[in-house]
Amino acid sequence: MHKVFSHRKSAPRVHIPYLNILLRQLKLVPVILMLVIVCPAAAWQLIVTGNWHGHLASFDPFGEAVPGNPWRIPALINGLTHRNRDKTLVISVGNHTGGNTADGFLSDGICENALTGVLERESGLAAIALGPDDFFQARNTGVPPGHLSTHIWTNVSAPRGGETSFEQVRLMHVDGHSIGLANLIDEDLLVDSPLFGGGYQIEDPARALRRLRFEHPDAWDMLFVVCHMRRVAVQKLMRGLSDDIRLLWVPPPDETTDWCESIAGSHEPPLWLVPDGDKALLTIQVDHRALTDLTSRYGHSATNPDSADSSSSFAEFKNRKCPDVETRRLPLSKASNRHIPSEFSQTASEIRHKRLTALHVMSMTSSPPPLSYRFAPSLHARLARQLLRADLAITTMEPSPVVNERIIDMGLVTRVVPPRKLRVYDLAGGDLERLLTQLLRTAPNTPVGFDGGHLSYLGGAIHEISVSGRIINRETRYRIVLDEDFFLFSALEPFLRSARLLPPRGLTLWDAWAILSQ
Repeated sequence: MHKVFSHRKSAPRVHIPYLNILLRQLKLVPVILMLVIVCPAAAWQLIVTGNWHGHLASFDPFGEAVPGNPWRIPALINGLTHRNRDKTLVISVGNHTGGNTADGFLSDGICENALTGVLERESGLAAIALGPDDFFQARNTGVPPGHLSTHIWTNVSAPRGGETSFEQVRLMHVDGHSIGLANLIDEDLLVDSPLFGGGYQIEDPARALRRLRFEHPDAWDMLFVVCHMRRVAVQKLMRGLSDDIRLLWVPPPDETTDWCESIAGSHEPPLWLVPDGDKALLTIQVDHRALTDLTSRYGHSATNPDSADSSSSFAEFKNRKCPDVETRRLPLSKASNRHIPSEFSQTASEIRHKRLTALHVMSMTSSPPPLSYRFAPSLHARLARQLLRADLAITTMEPSPVVNERIIDMGLVTRVVPPRKLRVYDLAGGDLERLLTQLLRTAPNTPVGFDGGHLSYLGGAIHEISVSGRIINRETRYRIVLDEDFFLFSALEPFLRSARLLPPRGLTLWDAWAILSQ
């Protein structure tokens, strides 16, 4: 048997220009469609600025003001948003001014207000929260500057039951979603604020959030809450929050932040740490699915866990993680500074004038040879007592650098005098005697300034105390000024616990020099 093989000639190939390329591209169409379906639309971004603490200027060796890093922020934001402005939301956490930095003290809000104006005009800054440092500008008047009334502070009630002068919440829109911004401040951080002398009442943060939701039901898809609070207060606030809330924590300078670094943005509710605003800019990329899950998939169940028919879906959402955010901290030192706005140049001359204003002339007769001077602790105590209209002032003074200039100006003061806060206490004569006795036993190893009274010793103990030339009366009440080395001194805490704290608040030794030593 023979096998029969069939031979077929293959059809001749027809060469059509670009046909093969077209066929290869058509094969990619399903892949492209799949990517479009699987990959959501581009995330919208939240840019968080502020927390400058007054670091907007420094001084060169010739006394001229030099712009600080925050002036780089407008150019950096514009670079991040020039192609994506409609999907970008820019907010500020406040803490713009600062009384503990020489540049912040001397500018007295001038630089901060100028930079804020640039951000609003050029970078689309949509909302500003208030920080404790922002009330520094009210230290001499006790009344916040008018422009602060447009800033957000949620947990405050105005004096005498009147309507609050601060905005409670700001509603904004980005990428088709409604975004809210609230702001909570821990009362502990406002003890030295000038507002405490004006009758403002601070509401419990958790209660303030519940009230806000009751007053604005279903007003936002996501609520960002700025937290100017200590760690314990933040952790307490995090218990039981609904899933439409995101926290932006602005810790005080002395607070540890290690506990939140590993969990930031990855738990319920997400928590982000706001860096120092003169060092870095915080940007948060928010995937639109975070909002879709909240408002579409679960309806109102995720934002209203107390409703009777939402327990199962709310529990399901609570068990989900949120891998739909990305956080970046952009260092300001790497950003361009070629476009420093003219606003800084306009304020630099005013800062320089304040810095070089003569305050005091050292006496040559009281100085040892060679010509060198140190700041005397008694001089600080006298200025503090006069500034705060007190009966007695007690201050400390660390050994200051030798000063070879007889004329003292604010530039010199801010270099060698620590910006210690001052407090006024109302003390009965008997409590004052016990406080001074304890102070003599456990005084810090630094020189102590004492003004407005006199102490006499006998056998290592206090024999007699006089205030304003009169022996103290145990029943009479006295206004006593202490700097923070003393009111934070643990040995004196039992004697100050029952004392009444008096206004004015927020003043420092720098204020005493600037106001009274001319």
